[in-house]
Amino acid sequence: MSYGVPQGSVLGPPQWNIRYDYVLRGDLPGGVSVVCYADNTLVLARGESYQAAAETATRGVATVVDRIQQLGLKVALHNSEAMCFHGPRTVPSPGSQITVGGVHIGVGSTMKNLELVLDSRWTFEEHFRRLAPKLDRSGAALKRLLPNLGGPDAPCRRLYAGIVRSMALYGAPV
Repeated sequence: MSYGVPQGSVLGPPQWNIRYDYVLRGDLPGGVSVVCYADNTLVLARGESYQAAAETATRGVATVVDRIQQLGLKVALHNSEAMCFHGPRTVPSPGSQITVGGVHIGVGSTMKNLELVLDSRWTFEEHFRRLAPKLDRSGAALKRLLPNLGGPDAPCRRLYAGIVRSMALYGAPV
């Protein structure tokens, strides 16, 4: 979910933390948990079947959106994504969606969260497919920073390698 601060108001980090704590600490429907980082909110729902999880997700997202709106913040539901983690025989039917506030959110096979592309089977194939061209472009851009007179020295090469390595390993603990 993405949100915007109401026009004319500015929240610094302490005010954001205090106000947004309301979203995290309130009662949630059973099977729902919320993970937040900065202004990114991830609602997790579980169920015995896909249908049960979808119903739980719909109630959970509606509850979280309502709390965010009570804080005077706007939620961009049209920018929201949904994904179902599943086993080999429990794939959601094509065209699956959850509906919150009259907005239909399609259930996809991947979802981007904090620049990490998650997929429904935890293979990270899509993440690496998208990451490889970024690493190539970044390495080429760094290389162009120096003149072509003998190339960069060892400390500079280590710096470049560190930058590209950091980009490649972002999200690795997941």
